[in-house]
Amino acid sequence: MSFPEELLHFIWRFRLYNQLDLKTSDGDEVRVVEIGQYNVNAGPDFEFACVRIGDVLWHGHVEIHIHAKDWEKHGHSSDPAYNNTVLHVVWNNDFAVLRSDGTPIPTICLQPYVQEGRLLKYQSLMQNLNWIPCENQISQINDIVVYPWLKRLAIERLADKYDYFLRIIQETKQDWERVLAIALARAFGMRVNSIAFEKLMSSVDLLLFQKYQNDTIKTSSLLFGVAGLLKQETKDDYPKALLSEFEYLKKIHKLEPMRTEEWKFLRMRPYNFPTYRIAQLSTLLCNKAYWFEFILREDRLTISAMIQSFELQVYWRDHYRFDRQTKVHSTSWSKEFISHLFVNCFIPIVFAYGKFYNIEKYMEKAIQWLEEIETENNSIITRFKKMNVKSHTAADSQALLHLKNNYCDNKRCLECAIGVSLLKH
Repeated sequence: MSFPEELLHFIWRFRLYNQLDLKTSDGDEVRVVEIGQYNVNAGPDFEFACVRIGDVLWHGHVEIHIHAKDWEKHGHSSDPAYNNTVLHVVWNNDFAVLRSDGTPIPTICLQPYVQEGRLLKYQSLMQNLNWIPCENQISQINDIVVYPWLKRLAIERLADKYDYFLRIIQETKQDWERVLAIALARAFGMRVNSIAFEKLMSSVDLLLFQKYQNDTIKTSSLLFGVAGLLKQETKDDYPKALLSEFEYLKKIHKLEPMRTEEWKFLRMRPYNFPTYRIAQLSTLLCNKAYWFEFILREDRLTISAMIQSFELQVYWRDHYRFDRQTKVHSTSWSKEFISHLFVNCFIPIVFAYGKFYNIEKYMEKAIQWLEEIETENNSIITRFKKMNVKSHTAADSQALLHLKNNYCDNKRCLECAIGVSLLKH
């Protein structure tokens, strides 16, 4: 049976071997006092371990390989960083290893001390083609394991999003108002048009929205015009007025429209059409150009109430796209969409600001908001629910998305608390 070296790391970390009769290849009794600190960087796999070999207590490092000859293959025999290795742990003891100074290293072959059933469990997780590797077992895992792990994953997801914000922070030279405007636009684009929305907001100077604040025609013409969605052949009076205004603004501000082809309309609900979402974004920026300080200062309910108070232009009551009239529909801000803005913009940017300047209260504020908002609903959350893993808050749903995309799909079971629980018992 073949398996990666990481499985041996896992077995060593959690002492998943018979510890009562452990011996080196030379027959010396071994007692592991401290397994050492797991090292994921260059150098020995476990540093600062403590093991008793025979009558001698050793303090040093532990190196682990599938085959003992990997010691030579990896160049450890000539690397002084491995001279403090006190124990070599292998699965196949096919080579006598030496330090760079020529002294031998005690070796344990773990193979006789590990139950075969544990290896078969691992093999089953890695080789099955289920939606997630533990699909048939996850319902058996105690909530005491699952929900603390989900809380950790929710924070890990925010930390991952910080990397995205870090790029914009650097590009904008730490202009946090601009960072938020770009992230806000991206959130309006949902998944399908997020890149186009980010490009749109990156193409317009935020100062223009401040300059034309409360002027709905100018604000709307700026966004729709730069988006490339205002056409000469338009028929309705409203887009005609926007086009006329944009022709003027384009000249005085040297604006360059995007290509119409960058926007996607197919296979999406009308409320998610980029034209309708741009109309909403325009409404927000027309009423308030600068949001960052407000988001940082105010509570979630105050922010939500302000957004809900903004009304779209009358034109959008029976349109989702220009020149295509529909039945009259609501233009109020749905609770679900406002939650979407929090989860995908406001919460990550508050967390990013706190992390960037090492201000704990903002990171805690972001996590608290995530735990206050109701769970998201999508196909992944529904699938987990069928396996008895229920999402109660947005923190849970964000964690489950992170679990599926970053752990399950990559079969990182050895790094997952759920996978660890399955393999340990």
